[in-house]
Amino acid sequence: MIKQSVLLRMDFFFYSIFERRIRMLVLSLSDVLAAAAVSLMVTIFINGIINVRKSLANVYAIISAMKDGASDVTEKCYVIFPIKDLDFKGEKISRGNRVRIKTKTDVDIEGIFIGGNSQNMVCIKTSKHVIAHELKNISEIIKLS
Repeated sequence: MIKQSVLLRMDFFFYSIFERRIRMLVLSLSDVLAAAAVSLMVTIFINGIINVRKSLANVYAIISAMKDGASDVTEKCYVIFPIKDLDFKGEKISRGNRVRIKTKTDVDIEGIFIGGNSQNMVCIKTSKHVIAHELKNISEIIKLS
């Protein structure tokens, strides 16, 4: 039979091994708080990157919609103003020519001639706008080269 003292020593040996392992697994409060702070910072950083990517995607979508919208307006102008050539006071103007129009109210409009229609209106595409104007309110049209 094994002696009582040997059993006690073996129990103490196993107990001390398990106690050391348990102590190694136990985290202090500062360790837990540090891990929480690091995980919060990583989460904020990842969410920031995701938000920036979404914002850039929205900006690109808006820019492409603006470009598509401008071409849509130009296409509609070609449909609404189907007359390609215009003869105004002896000056022959064709679609795509750069023109300067002076109105009776002394407003100068410079741009590309899109066309005219049967209701005596012309369409000019400037750098910022697409303008439709009545022929009766135009005093002169000058073709630019």
